[in-house]
Amino acid sequence: MGACSRAAALWAAALLLPAAAFAQSAPPLYVLDLKVTADHPPDLGRPLRVRLFSAAPADLARRLTGVVSVAADHVVLDASTRAVLSRGAPSPPRPTFVIDYDAEPVAALHRALLDQYGAKPRDADLIAFVRATVEPSYGRSFDIASQVAIQKKGDCTEHAVLLAALARGVALPARVAIGTLIAREGDQIGAFGHAWTEIYRDGAWNLVDATPLEGAARVAYIPEGLLEEEGPGYGFGLLSLLSTGILRVEVIGNAP
Repeated sequence: MGACSRAAALWAAALLLPAAAFAQSAPPLYVLDLKVTADHPPDLGRPLRVRLFSAAPADLARRLTGVVSVAADHVVLDASTRAVLSRGAPSPPRPTFVIDYDAEPVAALHRALLDQYGAKPRDADLIAFVRATVEPSYGRSFDIASQVAIQKKGDCTEHAVLLAALARGVALPARVAIGTLIAREGDQIGAFGHAWTEIYRDGAWNLVDATPLEGAARVAYIPEGLLEEEGPGYGFGLLSLLSTGILRVEVIGNAP
């Protein structure tokens, strides 16, 4: 192995992030294998070009934004910290089985939100309120909003569901997104299954993530799908989404 190749292998190994690093602050849905294959260390403060391996790359590519190319077993993507899937002006918010903001447990939190932040809370206010309400924890499956309001525990999915419910409660269209988060702690980087919220405000959809990530920085979000089915059968939609999702990630370098 030449000197340059050996050096590249050493810093690539140093960039791999153990799953335990985030376990206490942000329990992930799952942990993905991530490798850095670039010839030079990527700038983690800039957008990344990544190779996403999947059992169904064409189906995966149709759900992504920033696709560069599609091959037989992978998709090349320019990943962004602000990637969203929702498009166009949405319909007025309404309660559903999953986002049941009309249920009393959520309504009580909504009143507390308004008392603390006023009638028009900012995205940062919603994030702060959800983080103060929900204790990061494993052990929940994918609770609906009223269950989150009662249990006040959960991982990224519970944070995202409650945030969407509180946003709809103040007349902001909101949806739950499922995908992959690439994050770093120092010089180490990892990829995790994750859930967050998309909120429509001031004529545009915005990515809003209420999950605590203490000591780490978010490098890129790769939204793989939205929670389209919000009825009692929402679990089947989640399974379908995950079945054609990302299997492993390679960081090629920085996006041009």
